[in-house]
Amino acid sequence: MKVIGMQFSNIAGPTSSYHQSLEYLTGIQLTWAFLGYSIWLQVLLGLFECVPACLLLFRRTAFTGAILLFPMTLGVCLINFAMHLWSDTQLISIVLLLLNLVCFLFEWPGLRQIISIVLGPKIKYRNILPEVIFGLILISIPVVRKVRADYGRSTQTILTGDWFHGHPDEYTLVSEKINDSLLPSHLLKIYFGTWDEYSEISDSTVNWDGYKLYSVDEPKQEVTISSYQNRRSILRGRGYYFLSGNFHYSRAGDSLLLLSQKITNSASHIWIFKKRVIRTNKTY
Repeated sequence: MKVIGMQFSNIAGPTSSYHQSLEYLTGIQLTWAFLGYSIWLQVLLGLFECVPACLLLFRRTAFTGAILLFPMTLGVCLINFAMHLWSDTQLISIVLLLLNLVCFLFEWPGLRQIISIVLGPKIKYRNILPEVIFGLILISIPVVRKVRADYGRSTQTILTGDWFHGHPDEYTLVSEKINDSLLPSHLLKIYFGTWDEYSEISDSTVNWDGYKLYSVDEPKQEVTISSYQNRRSILRGRGYYFLSGNFHYSRAGDSLLLLSQKITNSASHIWIFKKRVIRTNKTY
């Protein structure tokens, strides 16, 4: 069904899944919506499964087919369990993976030869310890930086929420006013992410997955949102952002966020947002 682009076009979406928030999609819906997004990817996955399976039908090519099919059966099995697909589907994937391994047992002499060729002859290296240390340092620098930026507690502020455990905060506009004059309501949701990334969803945003940079001064209760988009968001498409500049923030309890921006000496623009913790029904 993958080869003709039909497997991911019916069950659990993607038609119904595209109109729901990702937060509320099940693993089945998310998998089908993601894999069903591109027809040519479905066909390509089908060919990666179909061609090696056909090679298993002939004695001369069975070993080659088993080798080519192993990454697919392993990947499908892991996806089925990671995304909590149907129990029957999980069972079938385990059986197919075991059958794939049984093929390797029957062809163990040939598999052992391939492994010995890949590993190569034993070579004694001189001064290998400095090379290993230098390599580990080069690898650890970007890894540590990425982990600290995306998952480290040091990058979280009072506005980000618990990104470390996958529960960021979402702020939805409740009301907007200038001094005591209430302004017309409109859609506006704001997100303060790690790595100083600010993003919005609004009724005027062309491409909501772009972002701008922001900074928070917690002692002064001030937040600054840059007036220009980050380079990456420009590549994704421009969108109009409602908020930019310097703001004073305050919190009313644990559910409301107030942002205030001076327009003149006697006038202030005030936004009142309701806080919501994302993915409270999921644990990691």
